[in-house]
Amino acid sequence: MRQDELREKGRKEARRELSIAENYFWVLFTGGNSRLKGFDTALRAIGRTRLSEIRLLAVGVGGDAMTPNVKLRNWVADPRNAYYRLRVAALLKSRSVQERVVLLGPRNDMSVPYSASDVVIFPSSLAHQARPVYEAGSFGLPIVISDFPSAAEFVFPGSNGLLIPPRDAPKLAAALDMLASQREYCAALGAENRRQHSSRRQFSVMQRLLVELVKDVGEEGP
Repeated sequence: MRQDELREKGRKEARRELSIAENYFWVLFTGGNSRLKGFDTALRAIGRTRLSEIRLLAVGVGGDAMTPNVKLRNWVADPRNAYYRLRVAALLKSRSVQERVVLLGPRNDMSVPYSASDVVIFPSSLAHQARPVYEAGSFGLPIVISDFPSAAEFVFPGSNGLLIPPRDAPKLAAALDMLASQREYCAALGAENRRQHSSRRQFSVMQRLLVELVKDVGEEGP
């Protein structure tokens, strides 16, 4: 059996374990209900996608996100966050989003959501560490991520993923529509992300590169 057949079998099993439909195009978001990590942008993008088979798996977000207990003291202490929580609740209840999002809540074992997904997104609103790139690569998935230097160092558009402007839901929606309509291209991006993860992002590789850098700096002297 070929490796892609093994991967597909794992995907079907993972989707059955999560009780989600096998025939949808599943988009994975792992940042929780966080404005910094762009959950609101993810929801707005899902609501804008043209293809009905696109669905969002949201890890770290529970059902309480739909009924936030925002009180007066929350508005006084952090009005921006209070507004954000109410905005997310409204998006989750909206007709264009409600039936297209599965809230998985916090999880310790991330292997099942990753194995069940077709693509990973990380539409952060500010520069953030690029860990989702590594995690997506280890599962052979492409990533769509905000275009910050921390991400652009590891994501090569059209090779192992796609870059989008921060907080740009229309661009994210367009990227997801394109990937969902071109499954072979999506899979090719994921395969390349896995290859780059294996060749460039393993701890032993990073350790070797760091040692070489320290040696070079030492040889150059002050």
